[in-house]
Amino acid sequence: MFLQALGIPFTALAAAEKQPEYRRVIQANHGSRLQHLYETLEDMLEEKTCTKHPDCERCRVDSAGGISLALTGSPCNPFSKQRAKRFRDQSVQHHRMTETTMSGVVGLYLKWEPRAAIMEQVRGFDMQTSQADVTTPATKFLQIMAAQTWKHGGYWVAKLYLDSTDWIQIISGMADDGLADLDLDLNSLIDGLLDAGASHEDEADSRDSQPSDVAAQLVPAQPNPNWLEEDELLGLVDDLLPSVSEESFQPAVNSDLRDIFGPRAGLSQLGDSFQQQMFKRYCAATSAGSERPVLRKAVVAVTDCLIRSGRHRSISVIQDQSGTSRRSLQRTLFQLAAVLLHGGCWLVGAMLGMCSRWFQRPRMMPVMAVSKFRYDETPLRMRLVELQQFIPDFVQRGGHLSESYKYVKILRIDWTLGLLIYDLASLGHRLITVDIPVAMVPLERTTAETQAAAIRSAMACVPNLHQHLSLYPEQVRLACVDRYAANLKAEDYFKSSQPEMTRTIFPCDVHKASAVIKKSLRPFEEVTSGLVHTGLSMEGGGSLAVLRQVLQDVFENELIVENSPAPGGSIRNHTRQILDLFCPVHPGASSPLKNMRRQFVLQYYCNSDITQDRIVHHCSFSCCRSRQETADRFASSVVLAFLPRKCPMLKRKSWTDAEQPMEWTGLLQSFWGLFTKVMVKFTGSASVAPVARVSVGHEEDEAEDFGQGEAAEALGAAGTDVLELIDGILAQGSGVGEGETGDHDEAAAPMLPDGEIDWHELQLRRKRKAGVFSCRASLMENLGRRVLVSLQFVICECQNCQRHQEIQIAAFQIQSQKLAAAAGSYLSLWFLCSLTVTISKVITSDQTA
Repeated sequence: MFLQALGIPFTALAAAEKQPEYRRVIQANHGSRLQHLYETLEDMLEEKTCTKHPDCERCRVDSAGGISLALTGSPCNPFSKQRAKRFRDQSVQHHRMTETTMSGVVGLYLKWEPRAAIMEQVRGFDMQTSQADVTTPATKFLQIMAAQTWKHGGYWVAKLYLDSTDWIQIISGMADDGLADLDLDLNSLIDGLLDAGASHEDEADSRDSQPSDVAAQLVPAQPNPNWLEEDELLGLVDDLLPSVSEESFQPAVNSDLRDIFGPRAGLSQLGDSFQQQMFKRYCAATSAGSERPVLRKAVVAVTDCLIRSGRHRSISVIQDQSGTSRRSLQRTLFQLAAVLLHGGCWLVGAMLGMCSRWFQRPRMMPVMAVSKFRYDETPLRMRLVELQQFIPDFVQRGGHLSESYKYVKILRIDWTLGLLIYDLASLGHRLITVDIPVAMVPLERTTAETQAAAIRSAMACVPNLHQHLSLYPEQVRLACVDRYAANLKAEDYFKSSQPEMTRTIFPCDVHKASAVIKKSLRPFEEVTSGLVHTGLSMEGGGSLAVLRQVLQDVFENELIVENSPAPGGSIRNHTRQILDLFCPVHPGASSPLKNMRRQFVLQYYCNSDITQDRIVHHCSFSCCRSRQETADRFASSVVLAFLPRKCPMLKRKSWTDAEQPMEWTGLLQSFWGLFTKVMVKFTGSASVAPVARVSVGHEEDEAEDFGQGEAAEALGAAGTDVLELIDGILAQGSGVGEGETGDHDEAAAPMLPDGEIDWHELQLRRKRKAGVFSCRASLMENLGRRVLVSLQFVICECQNCQRHQEIQIAAFQIQSQKLAAAAGSYLSLWFLCSLTVTISKVITSDQTA
């Protein structure tokens, strides 16, 4: 509250807040000053029991006319411009929260008549209600206030428009005025460090026609950890402010700051040479006071676009907006990155020194220091300039300076430092954690030596790191890496070079999830391969339209409308569980809102026993006016609910979105076996005698009319028996053998005589394999084969850095047994296949039992 901020003593008589979380915040901040805390404004006006006095019969505020200030913030929902129906006729008047403002707030002023009142509302409160009503809610509120009878003479009204941008400017001005108080703010750090002269801008503008990219430092096999600071970073500050003498360093006026950071002269000797010069530039900027140096245009452009506004923009956009040369912007960004990187590490070193000074006094005692590193490399095509500067003997080895592209490995390092300290005053432990900034490092080759050198160079940026960590009796190194041999060898190096640290390796969560999905799908290799072929068969334009036409034809020829009530009980429960499994609406689903609409349509129209082959719709009273209307609904809404898109592609090497193709196929197969019926007609050319027509030449003749013509043939042969179509397609050869491992889902592409890929034949091959897969699933159901598989997963976690605990997932077993019992034998392989992907999101071990 602003009265508390201004130091004005006050007593809060009463407050009203509907949300219990906010009430707890109010109670924690002003509990001693607050007399009554009501749930609603109506409870306050009616003098009901408040939350602070639940045992009292009534809580009354007896201060009529004696209240100095009333603060009200009634709900803004009826008046906000963000509401879609805000400007519709009678929308504001009929909103259920409007009366809180027009009646409750007016009643508060009328009952207690405070001497002054502040009412906060959104800008839409002073906008016209609708096109038909030009009056505003604010006008109506003031009219209601004017119609009241006041005992103390009424109120003068002042209306103020406030904008958040004004407050941001006020805060920025306050930050600029406080530069001389040794506040380590970002603006002063940038202004003091970056170039203050205009010479470099003029030189860069003259070379604007010669764009180049930022140079990247390659780490050789045996890198020098200090080479980066000496040869690159120190060259960036040559054009900064002149050197500042030690005598100009004044001690901090604030004793608390001096106690935390130490004397300024001592801080000037902290870190390497670059960090020392950086601190001198900062001191020069803060001691200048109001006479600050004129900044280069490139510095202003970068700080305005990327720092103060907090937006992500490219160099080209900043160049167009500011009119600054590309080379100047690149140099400024490079300087800014160096400042943020080394400045952050410098502050971490100052923090460690502060903790070390605590240990010298009877105040704190060190307990444990934990360094957590998570690093991984990824290939990236990166542009390098002046390759001969970074790669030794580049020209002698036959390289050309025009070769500016090179595939390199980018090493990303995340470093978190945790300090556990025992407070002797409060007899309790305190944990300090800090994320240390580390730049991404391009590696010439991925070896244990280069990775260890990159990590050592990152650790060398923190001043006196090993000296401060040596004060802690327990030191732990946590490494989160994958099972790449170079990572394990690098950790072995740190184990031998840092014997005082306890080393613990955690596997990467992303790689664990990928391994679990890969191993959990291994028992269903034929299904996985079939899903891949199903997605491949639908590549190209027009596939979704053909699929929908085929499904419409299936409904047109097989839909049976019965004028009887829909069955309930286990049949309806089974349908609901199938939809929850293959059309999920939980927050983690891909499209929960769309799936909610799909579930509503499918539950309403697919109200029969979906485990049967007969497609039946039970049309009860007030359901459909005629059979034709039912057929139209199935041809439009139901088809769109079943086929919102093509079957997504199942990517074996990707660990994300693997459940989407299983949900697509599982939903169709679970409803009357529609997946087999649709895919047989989509992938095969239906005729009366499917076995007799199987020949290579006839197949190629039919393939010439690919797309709409193929769908027309499928629609014209709707009366063909499905089992005959299965026999015909199986006679063509499966393409998915019994001994297929699935490592190579697709054979070599067919080639034309001129050496080009025969895309026509390739698409036919894919469709044949997808058709065989759908027929095999149908054969398993028609022959009554049941697949009973019990999966048991074990989660292995590291606890207390060494202890492993085995956890059985009992909740998942209960849920899987429930779904399996409800689904019955007709789910068969579809349910099991989708279940493995669902559980893979919570498994942290790559072992399956």
